[in-house]
Amino acid sequence: MDKQRLRKPAKGEPTSRRRGRPTATTPLEIQRVAVRLFDTRGYTQTSIDDIAESAGIGRTSYFRYFRSKSSVVWYDFRAARERLRPALAQAHPDDDPMDVVRAALVDSIVYTEDDVEFLRTRDHLLENNVELFKEAAAHSLGTAQVLADYLRSRFTRGDTLILPEAIGYSFVGALAAAIHLWVTDPRLDLHGLLKAAVQTVEVHGGRPVALLNQAADAGVRQLGPMVVPTAIIDGSVQLNGAALEEMA
Repeated sequence: MDKQRLRKPAKGEPTSRRRGRPTATTPLEIQRVAVRLFDTRGYTQTSIDDIAESAGIGRTSYFRYFRSKSSVVWYDFRAARERLRPALAQAHPDDDPMDVVRAALVDSIVYTEDDVEFLRTRDHLLENNVELFKEAAAHSLGTAQVLADYLRSRFTRGDTLILPEAIGYSFVGALAAAIHLWVTDPRLDLHGLLKAAVQTVEVHGGRPVALLNQAADAGVRQLGPMVVPTAIIDGSVQLNGAALEEMA
């Protein structure tokens, strides 16, 4: 059904697929429309044509923003990751890398109260769709990997394999915990929750990178408090190729 082309409007016919329905003109608006449809009709039962019709756009416009049906679910994930990358890349080399990551993560999250209902709806959708749940794990892995790559470039001595990876996963878990708390009770201050959450991830008490390198040379590998979502590291989660491609 996804491959069926939408009928082109006749001359003089409104381009909106439903009279009176506003056109969704941004990827974010299309994402909101799609997630509502997935939740009410069912993910499998909803086609790309259904999304395009409800959003008041054509298939060409849809594929201008999204590679597949499922990719529309993760637009905000990808947008946050794209804000994260340059913030890390532009950080001053003398700045403590943990502080750089904390600030970049907090700044990458731009949800407002208007997003609460969408986030709740998506959470409900993921609870009832195994494939989308797996893709959520893949996107979380992508964010953790961006953090790990940056930290690995800063941790220049000792074992640079496990430490950056563990810290990256820890930050992702802390961030998810803060957002979940806020969605549960939007009266809470999201910015404050995010700042508090990223502070829970420490390495050797949050010492500067120079001391981290000295500790690595000495063979010290102790990590501070970590929150790692089991859905991300559970060996039973199999990441499909499409999810990994969307993660890039």
